[in-house]
Amino acid sequence: MKKFCLLLFLLSFCIINAQESQEITASKWKDGEFEFYSPNNNYIPVQWTLTKFKKKLEIKKNTKNKILKISLTGNPSIGDFMHPDSVTTEFVRYYAIKGYEDSKIYFTQNSILVYRIKEVSPKHEIEFEYCIGKKPENNIKDEIINYLESTKKYYVPKSITSSTDIESIQAVVISDQEELSTGAYFQIGMVVKTKWGIELKSLSLNGRLDTKNFTIKPRELEPYKNAWIMNCKKLKNSELEVDVYLTTEPTVKFNSKIPVKCDSENSPVTIQSKVLNEYDFVKHRSYEKGKYIVKKLEKLPETGYTTHALSLMEIFRITNVETNLIQVQKKDKVGYIDKTGKKIIPLEYEDGVVSDFKNKIIAVKKNGKWGFINFQNKVVTKFIYDLVYNESCGASIVKKDDKYGYADSTGREFVNTIYDNVFDFSNKGYGVVVLNGKHGCVDKTGKLIVPIEFEKSPIQLNPDLFAVYKNGKYGVIKTDGNMIFDFKYDEIYPTGYEYRTNEPKENSNVMRVKLLGKYGYIKGDGKVLSECIFTKANDVASVGYAIVELHENKVTKGGDFDIKTGKVHWTSEVKDPEEVVVDYSSNVRSKSKSGPDKKTIKNTGKSILHMGADGSTGYSVNGGGSVEFPCSKKVYYTYYDNGGYNGRGPVISEAKQDCGGTINANGDQYNKK
Repeated sequence: MKKFCLLLFLLSFCIINAQESQEITASKWKDGEFEFYSPNNNYIPVQWTLTKFKKKLEIKKNTKNKILKISLTGNPSIGDFMHPDSVTTEFVRYYAIKGYEDSKIYFTQNSILVYRIKEVSPKHEIEFEYCIGKKPENNIKDEIINYLESTKKYYVPKSITSSTDIESIQAVVISDQEELSTGAYFQIGMVVKTKWGIELKSLSLNGRLDTKNFTIKPRELEPYKNAWIMNCKKLKNSELEVDVYLTTEPTVKFNSKIPVKCDSENSPVTIQSKVLNEYDFVKHRSYEKGKYIVKKLEKLPETGYTTHALSLMEIFRITNVETNLIQVQKKDKVGYIDKTGKKIIPLEYEDGVVSDFKNKIIAVKKNGKWGFINFQNKVVTKFIYDLVYNESCGASIVKKDDKYGYADSTGREFVNTIYDNVFDFSNKGYGVVVLNGKHGCVDKTGKLIVPIEFEKSPIQLNPDLFAVYKNGKYGVIKTDGNMIFDFKYDEIYPTGYEYRTNEPKENSNVMRVKLLGKYGYIKGDGKVLSECIFTKANDVASVGYAIVELHENKVTKGGDFDIKTGKVHWTSEVKDPEEVVVDYSSNVRSKSKSGPDKKTIKNTGKSILHMGADGSTGYSVNGGGSVEFPCSKKVYYTYYDNGGYNGRGPVISEAKQDCGGTINANGDQYNKK
């Protein structure tokens, strides 16, 4: 037993030490440019060729001197290798979204190797992409594979694409309820055990496994959006039976039997449903997609309200029991109860709003008119309105004699019903009003802060400025009625809104504007920081500059626009490539300029263009996309039929032709058979 424990300790030490040695080896490398080798094959031993390119290495560390990121840039550029600061994961062992086919790196004293893992189980198989530094030893492939085998327990993928990697799958019911009821909604999570002994939990179980490649199907149950609807009558022996399989391998199924408590008298949904069962309908407020909406539930003859399990959870998760009332309806009368079932407002009204009622005021309808009552069922505003809308930001829209106004949280009308239309109050403290087809704004005091003379709803830029629209253009007006900019811009965007983003005050006084497809910047004091000259422009960042792009004279420049000086610090410059344009009707080609050993085929159409070359994989290129081929290859358009390639079509480019150039080919044209 002691020998076994000692052996286990030594094995664990070796694995941990292997990880540590990679970290230590990587830390000894210095930032800089290094020779770039490409593999001629991926056999053992691997043959390497020194290229004319070089790679730039940059290593970023945290305050604990642990490696966070490794960048390998140059021509071509691979980009960044992220390294979470964890004992059980390392940059060589960190697997990104697409599974184990993503690029990995391995450090030796003299070389850095970039490779892909092609197989994990039962034994690792890798494929090299390139090497920088010095040409590696002949046994380097074996060395990396041995390293991967020794650290296999640290292989934690985000997704799995092959059933051969899976030892077992256990499905798990996910619900806020300890006990389910017929009609209740629930989700299913997964715990996957790999053949190399790692246990992976799905995102729904707070793990990292993305289940996009899996199909989860509970037997005999119906799906509902991203959930399932429970039917306790279809359970066998109080067990939910679930099949899980990879979408690409439907014949290989993993079965789980999950014990489930269901449809007892003590389940939460059953108890909650009993509170509401004497009523025909229930209304409640739900928060979805960033806003509150009102849902109406109907009691069903067989199941009562248990069918609405998710809504019941929302209703009975009320935080403020005293004010978050539930609207109930019996026959044609409406009243309000709390979540214990106690009647707060008797069922004597024709309709009523649904809110959190934090001011203990309720808008209700009686004898065809709307008014406001308090929680003692006393009238605080007479029944004089044709309609009252749900409260928004402390104000309710009221309608009388086909005109609109606003009532405050006490039921007092603070904006008279004189407008043709009004909109919900903004959380910035204003409401848009419309009269005779013109738009303006009022504040919480009822004061008109933007005159009613504009063709569209004003847009608040900051607490003092609004963008207003007239005669097809935007201008800027202050809340005191003075125009800062006349009507000249196609668009004006709020930038750096201080009490929305907590950015510096100077940012909230700068607006991005658009004119004739170009962008510029203006200030709230009437100063033009930049005319509309930029091809692209971002909002102002908290550091006081905006990223801009300018395209002119076939050159695209990128840089940082400083809002204090109004000047641009240019950081990049790229010339437009000269393309080879092929006219297939006349077979005329123009001159070109690009890399010397490759040619590019660009799809100028909207349909997919399918291509292939002698000895190469076929490619499918979306509209606007492009693909490179070696100059030595003859490139064909390949017809695509019935889900597979079906022979070669016309030649797009002959071998040793169009080197360094780009050929335009239209996918719309070639998809016509």
